[in-house]
Amino acid sequence: MMCAQDMAAAGLHEGQEITLVSDFEDGKRRELGGFSVRAHNLPRGTIGAYYPEANTLISIDHHDELSTTPASKAIPVRIETGQPSKSI
Repeated sequence: MMCAQDMAAAGLHEGQEITLVSDFEDGKRRELGGFSVRAHNLPRGTIGAYYPEANTLISIDHHDELSTTPASKAIPVRIETGQPSKSI
């Protein structure tokens, strides 16, 4: 799910298949493919994905320091078009 303005700016269209790739700087490629872009009422610069399906995008080191709960509400990702390069 993306805001329509972000979809247009990225050259994406409704129903286009994309891959989400996490942007953690730990040297590991975490990706999840098979998503279809859908316009939704979200703030610009954000996307929405369902969990637990998108858990593969979260680095084990990305957590709240006090509770050590995974910080799954704010995951830096980029969007790539097409099929994922490999399964993780």
